[in-house]
Amino acid sequence: MSDRYFENQYNDYNGETYLTSNNQLIPEIYSNVTHWIEHYTRKLERHIDRIDPSDGSVYTGSAGIALLYLRLAILFPSEKDNYKSKAKMLIDSGLQQVNGKRISFLTGDPGPLAIAAVIYNDLNDQSMANRCIDKIISMKDDAASDSKPDEFLYGRAGYLYSLIFVRRKIRSDIIDNRIVTEVFESIIKSGEKYAKETRSRSPLMYQWHDKEYMGAAHGVSGIIYLLLNVAQDDLCSNLRPYIQSHLLPTVEFLTVTRLPSGNYLSSSDSTTD
Repeated sequence: MSDRYFENQYNDYNGETYLTSNNQLIPEIYSNVTHWIEHYTRKLERHIDRIDPSDGSVYTGSAGIALLYLRLAILFPSEKDNYKSKAKMLIDSGLQQVNGKRISFLTGDPGPLAIAAVIYNDLNDQSMANRCIDKIISMKDDAASDSKPDEFLYGRAGYLYSLIFVRRKIRSDIIDNRIVTEVFESIIKSGEKYAKETRSRSPLMYQWHDKEYMGAAHGVSGIIYLLLNVAQDDLCSNLRPYIQSHLLPTVEFLTVTRLPSGNYLSSSDSTTD
């Protein structure tokens, strides 16, 4: 199956030090990385007019590029104001496409709204930032309902990520911990329920379109990664017991289903790479 992967042309790690004493990349690597970031940013900007104006999503639309500019503003402080201005222009366009149809960070409304809240907060427009946050919070009941999927790309795990994104980028008390807890526990309960119904060996199991995916976008790995990330956060210490009771046992289940090749199953009914 050699056509299923890219050949690694780099040497194995041999003990060289790539980080400085304060955990930053050494200058020669840093300059090379930033060179290519700038190169591909310029390439992107030459074609930015090709963006579909009807796509305001993080995944494939204007909000995703706005998020890139937010990161660039951190990486290149001398260009901070320029990048933040570009981010605002793109997110203003993306917000025009918010329609309440999807609940996730990548493909739904919470993603552009969360990014917009951070941008407006950075620009000291607290009124607009609060409006965006209020809209995200208003989707909580819909996200926590039994009718919604759990996976990251379209489901409530993506909504949970939006809440955490805002809290970490703005401040911890901007979204009440009870909201985070309710959404977190709705994902746990859904996984428990489905695992019992299907007699899964894992304490948590999820399905997407009647298929038990194991990967990141639609599957168990993506959901568990996010839940672990949230439960380990000091702001969510009330959720920490779930690490031992549900999350780590689910990780153990994933590891024992590993294929002889060393790869992992794409879904519970797959038998080959």
